[in-house]
Amino acid sequence: HKNQIYSYTTQLLNQYPHILAINTSQWDLSDSANPKYKASRTSVLSDKLKPVLNADFFKKKDVRDLVVKALENNNHIVSQRIKYRKINVYLLLRPVVNPVSSESGTSLTRKMIVLVIDIDRLMSNLSQRKHADLGYRLESRLGILYDKKTRPKRRNFIRDTVSPLFENFQLHSNLDSKLQSFKLIVEKRNSTQILQKNVMIAAFLICLVVGWLVLYAINIKYGSQLTRQKARQVLAAEREKAEVTFHSIEDAIIVTDLDGRIEYMNPVAEALTNSRLTKVKGEFFESITSFVNQNDEKVEFSPSRFYRQHGKTTQISDDIYLLTKKKKALLSGSVSPITNYKEKVEELVVVFRDVSTAKELADKLKFQATHDDLTGLYNRREFTRRLKYAIEYIDLPKKPCILLYLDLDQFKIINDTCGHIAGDQLLRRIAVLLETQIRDSDTIARLGGDEFAMILEDCSIGDAEEIAQKLNNVVKQFHFTWERKAFDVAVSIGIVEITPGKHTVSEALSLADTACYLAKEEGRNRFHIYNAEDNAVIKRRGEMEWVQRIKQAYEENRFELYIQDIVPLTPQDGNEKQHFEVLLRMIGEDDKVILPMSYIMAAERYDKMYELDRWVINEAFEMVGTYLSQHPTMNMAFAVNLSGQSLGNRDTVDFVRKQFQKYPGLNQHIIFEITETAAISNIAQANRFVSVFKKQGCRFSLDDFGSGLSSFAYLKNLPVDYLKIDGQFIKGLAKDQVDYAMVNSINQIGHVMGIQTIAEYVENETIREKLIEIGVDFGQGLLLSRPVSMRKYLFEQDNNIQEKQV
Repeated sequence: HKNQIYSYTTQLLNQYPHILAINTSQWDLSDSANPKYKASRTSVLSDKLKPVLNADFFKKKDVRDLVVKALENNNHIVSQRIKYRKINVYLLLRPVVNPVSSESGTSLTRKMIVLVIDIDRLMSNLSQRKHADLGYRLESRLGILYDKKTRPKRRNFIRDTVSPLFENFQLHSNLDSKLQSFKLIVEKRNSTQILQKNVMIAAFLICLVVGWLVLYAINIKYGSQLTRQKARQVLAAEREKAEVTFHSIEDAIIVTDLDGRIEYMNPVAEALTNSRLTKVKGEFFESITSFVNQNDEKVEFSPSRFYRQHGKTTQISDDIYLLTKKKKALLSGSVSPITNYKEKVEELVVVFRDVSTAKELADKLKFQATHDDLTGLYNRREFTRRLKYAIEYIDLPKKPCILLYLDLDQFKIINDTCGHIAGDQLLRRIAVLLETQIRDSDTIARLGGDEFAMILEDCSIGDAEEIAQKLNNVVKQFHFTWERKAFDVAVSIGIVEITPGKHTVSEALSLADTACYLAKEEGRNRFHIYNAEDNAVIKRRGEMEWVQRIKQAYEENRFELYIQDIVPLTPQDGNEKQHFEVLLRMIGEDDKVILPMSYIMAAERYDKMYELDRWVINEAFEMVGTYLSQHPTMNMAFAVNLSGQSLGNRDTVDFVRKQFQKYPGLNQHIIFEITETAAISNIAQANRFVSVFKKQGCRFSLDDFGSGLSSFAYLKNLPVDYLKIDGQFIKGLAKDQVDYAMVNSINQIGHVMGIQTIAEYVENETIREKLIEIGVDFGQGLLLSRPVSMRKYLFEQDNNIQEKQV
């Protein structure tokens, strides 16, 4: 194309004699602020500029500055008037070749078209007086750029000058979006004179327009060929990239024409369809594939028909299976059109993947998310969702709905006796047994542990009673055997009729749990129907409310420790420490103090005592330990109560031991108070706990002594330091001879065994005198002292004493 460019630019030079040179130069743009001239090739050069434009010309500062300006003006033409070889010329520059990307990176070389115009020659033609009778005006979309008025006509300017130079000349904006559209108008007009300055301006503007036109023409001729060459290179590179990409992805890709004939397949598609592109190219898509639905019914699928039906990128239905030699593959994918630059659809791309494994995994995960791992029944989450749906959409009274709550009786015995493996096996068998006794429309779930639940749809309360009784009988007849040991199993059932708009999911489950608990209390292996007016239900509901209040108070830190003085009733040896019992108080929402008798039974029934005991131990040890560090000679002892739940928990010993490690010497000031009932029911754990902390210097007190018939028999096995006589005997001490005798007997046996005695509920002087008469060592009650805040007593009272001393 070099010869073509040279020929074309030669014609331009011959047509426009004021053009002195058209030159192409190359510049290194590594330093954008100071581009370096690399090489030059002269397309056309007039005699006035011979020898040719050389490197010295492009190294001139004004030329280099103009190059920088051309680059900064986003490829637009820039011009400047310079002096070259004593000739006034206009230099016009424009970058015409963009950087080209290659494997080695992006080239930093830019080509520049240089146009040199002889201003003197152009001006001499325009400024001759013989043309003064004509005027010329240059217009653009911005308005009139130059307007020269005419003088009387002398010669034909158009014929002599303008016509040869700008024959039918007019630029339009649609030639190049970066160029401005100009229009030159020559006409006869009335005028007075022509100013040299106006002529110069007109010459410059005309020169600029001509240069713009020439550069644009050269750019079209030269750039179009280069662009086509680049386009071919880029297209080949992109095609290669596309093929590499298609080969590397895991989706199957098949490209067809609009009739459905195969043009391309990647290796994944070849493997799925068991075909080779070289053999099936040009074949119809339907001829190499076979599809069926979930019911194994044949499905006709054609990409061309599918596209004509939808007319855009569309997902393939997710219930289509592709039949292969090895298996039936579930497909997921889409059909998309490929358009050319005219937005005309030429090809179709079918993309699909085998999601069989993913579907199996999703189904498995879905099953695991909704079912219990051990029994295969629905889990608590799914049961809760179904119960919520039943509550919200139940149709009463046409289709009543019943909730059953089931709890296995004596399951803990089997679990503890034979181990968790036996317990798990029992739960599996019970689950199968229960599932066989319900209808297909009913829902059964394992809520956790040995608790199950059922939703009986379209079931009256009478039918629910029959089903519950049948479940009781079936489970009772079931005998569980493990390692030659046979166990009888029973189930307690709570029944609740679901009322829409009245019960939430949590409330319904809570009511059913309450009814189940009452069934256990009534003798187990039976059912109990919830009734809001049932006194047992009311009591149970009250306890459950207290459980919630205990939890909330614990979270909001609304518990506080009090202490009550245990006063000597008989002379002591003088070394006895001042004795206090640590008492727990709850602070209500209204800041009122709530006594333990209101919530202790609920805490014991719902296994909250261990949590409360840990809080009491932690809080009491922290206060006593802190006080002890401030008063090393402290002569006080604090009795801390320990419930049966804490005594039976294996972690209690380690927990208490760690608390003692925080406060050296504290163990000499702690007395653990254990109820007689808790000690008897956990005799082995009680002995272990007592023996461990007896060695560390702690003392022990047996609370509520005398309430059990076998109390005296256990005294030999429990090395306690104090016997706290049951308050029921103390209250009747002054009036009842039996109570007097019981207190006297306990006191005498305790003294014989070297154990000191403590009497509770000393609330009047008569009781106090009777206790002194019997010889009881200590007394505790409102007559002797009232409970006070432990923190205030230890720290605020201590501050008051120090202030008085000061």
